[in-house]
Amino acid sequence: MQQSIEIVLALGSNLGNRGLNLWHAVKELKARGINVLRHSSLYETTAAYVENQPSYLNAAVLATTALEPSKLLSVLKHIESKAGRDHNSVRFGPRPLDLDIVFYGSMKIQQENLVVPHPRWRDRAFVKAPVSDLYIPHCTSQSAEAADKAGSVESALRKVFAMSSDVGFHAKVDGIECAQELDEKGLLSSTTTSSAGCRGETDFHGSKALPQGQGDIMSRVTPLKSGRLLRWGRRTHLMGILNATPDSFSDGGKLLGSRTASGQDLDHAVQVAKQMVQDGADILDVGGQSTRPGSIRVSEQEEAARVIPLIRAMRANSQLKDVVLSCDTFSALVAQEAVAAGADIINDVSGGTLDKNMLPKVAELGVPYVLMHMRGDLASMQQSTNTAYSNTWLEVGQELQHAADRAMMAGVPAWNIILDPGIGFSKTPEGNLDLIRHLSLLRGQALQGGFKNAPMLVGPSRKSFLGKITGRTEPAERDAATVAAAVACIANGGLADIVRIHNVKDVRDGIAVADALYRGNETIS
Repeated sequence: MQQSIEIVLALGSNLGNRGLNLWHAVKELKARGINVLRHSSLYETTAAYVENQPSYLNAAVLATTALEPSKLLSVLKHIESKAGRDHNSVRFGPRPLDLDIVFYGSMKIQQENLVVPHPRWRDRAFVKAPVSDLYIPHCTSQSAEAADKAGSVESALRKVFAMSSDVGFHAKVDGIECAQELDEKGLLSSTTTSSAGCRGETDFHGSKALPQGQGDIMSRVTPLKSGRLLRWGRRTHLMGILNATPDSFSDGGKLLGSRTASGQDLDHAVQVAKQMVQDGADILDVGGQSTRPGSIRVSEQEEAARVIPLIRAMRANSQLKDVVLSCDTFSALVAQEAVAAGADIINDVSGGTLDKNMLPKVAELGVPYVLMHMRGDLASMQQSTNTAYSNTWLEVGQELQHAADRAMMAGVPAWNIILDPGIGFSKTPEGNLDLIRHLSLLRGQALQGGFKNAPMLVGPSRKSFLGKITGRTEPAERDAATVAAAVACIANGGLADIVRIHNVKDVRDGIAVADALYRGNETIS
């Protein structure tokens, strides 16, 4: 039997539910004994070569296989056919799934139906960008020649990363054009293909215009199971907080009057949700378990009784049926019920550490996953052993990277992971400030691979460290301080993608100014 060898596969889709097509493709690879080790971010790219077709979603995976190259190709073709691809259709035309072998160890293969390395990878930015995400430098004394003999693709990945860096994929670029027209919530429809004129300066976790014929415009995105996309880089998304709890630190008991959701309570909660959306919320985050330090952990049944009826009620409301809903939970059972009820995103403050079933469950559900940094649990997170760091931003970033790698190995695609450094969780007031000051360093130096430019959520809203700075003892009086902290998370290269807030209306304006200043997203008329 042939020994296992490293391979790099490129994935693409521009028909049907593109995000689901790629997610199912990765599961099919695993089912056929192809061990997927690492995923890239997800990119939307205008179609190359053949005009008048939908934009593609492109990704790449690093994997190992014992299959011979020709057998591997046969398996990939079978997976494509199972997804509905017609191999007799127009070359470079639209297809629900495209799987290509980019690298097979260090081998060079020249056969009638297979050439490896892929003959056009150098010309395809939509291949180079995701493949470069797979490169993580390793501290090893092993020479490149020895690695090649061992069946590694590290030398090839290093080359792709260097080429991508040379053309600005991982550096700041000017004159950026947005990949798609956005609706009023910054969401991409599953069928939109026209280009929008958005110019400015941003990291490549935003968008980049590319040479003609290579997939002209690229944008980093996160797919929702509905087929819509969350697009990163152009502006900051606002996540409104809906706490269906009696004991949350800022607004406990205000949304639902009783411990579980009654009809009258639900009517009130839906009205609050509608107002948040009118005030500018892009995402609504529903939680039924308080996560303030020292809070009491309720049963999964009680938590579900608080949030599931509210999610269903919002989905049944004509004004809320299409809003992006997130469920704030660290319970796999509640996560499953929330997605079944209509939630789009799972927001887990524990990063999968408080329920061993959470990461496998999120992988099974196939939804975006907010992975937050926290040490300890609700009772112990603010103990000195959990708030001590020699370098806050560096250690938080390294621990986030480790947690994201765990999630990826559990089957959660990297393109579904949204990182949260956990402001106010397992940090001192000084640690929170250090973290906010150095978000750009956390991104650029502590994180690795595609996670350097992964979407990032921050949650400074009304936190106690803001009260210590301002002298405001009442959380509801800290909204002005929240604006300042949120703007700081966007400034100086931090470029947070989502800000989780209580007071959407008052914070929105500050975020809009920050986007105009730091993303070059001027909307002055």
